[in-house]
Amino acid sequence: VFLFQAVIFFIFKLHILNCSYSIFKLLNFSYLNCILNYRYSYFKL
Repeated sequence: VFLFQAVIFFIFKLHILNCSYSIFKLLNFSYLNCILNYRYSYFKL
């Protein structure tokens, strides 16, 4: 169970990095959209 949580957290960190990178390329809205997309997929788990 702990390992599963660690993997989720790692994916989360990667996702945040991905979002922060796209904030430079795109608008603030896409960053928000990115976060919302992550939240949605997290709750679906």
